[in-house]
Amino acid sequence: MGEGLQNGVQVTTDTSSNPTGTPIIGTAGGFDLIDYSEMMARLMAEHPTLSRHFIEAIAVREHEAMLGAMLLAVPAALEDGVREQLVRSDAGEVAA
Repeated sequence: MGEGLQNGVQVTTDTSSNPTGTPIIGTAGGFDLIDYSEMMARLMAEHPTLSRHFIEAIAVREHEAMLGAMLLAVPAALEDGVREQLVRSDAGEVAA
């Protein structure tokens, strides 16, 4: 089991507390986090007759049912992108 704090998110590879055996990559807001692309690969393999689009639509609906629009964790690079847009806004540019 590997553990550490990355960007304020506790990161671990401990799967013992996860009933599906899915590797937990961190926690945020009291929720265990898993890798989205790995989740999609598993679900697509389990349901090969369903399209990726259909499975993703269900994932989005389930996410919204659990959390609404609240973001718990995002890629670290997102902060840089947001900061760039804010600097443009401070300079009087309109954010697209």
